Amino acid sequence: SGVSIYLTGLVVSAGSTGGSIALIQPGTSTNELDPITVAANGNLALDFSHAPLKITTGSSLGITTSGFTATHSVILNGFIK
Repeated sequence: SGVSIYLTGLVVSAGSTGGSIALIQPGTSTNELDPITVAANGNLALDFSHAPLKITTGSSLGITTSGFTATHSVILNGFIK
């Protein structure tokens, strides 16, 4: 408790089908980052390095995806403080 996750970057790559990704607090209905759609064969790169996205203090971070039926990847960058 008392520590937070800070995100400094998010990269998503989609295969032959697109979909959406959201960052959530596991076990709750709280979105830390609302769903973002990524097109088929598309990429998404978000840079929060100048203003890191702070996840609720004491919470864990989960990723949920929907719509992707082919290979996709997710990379999160950040730190714990």
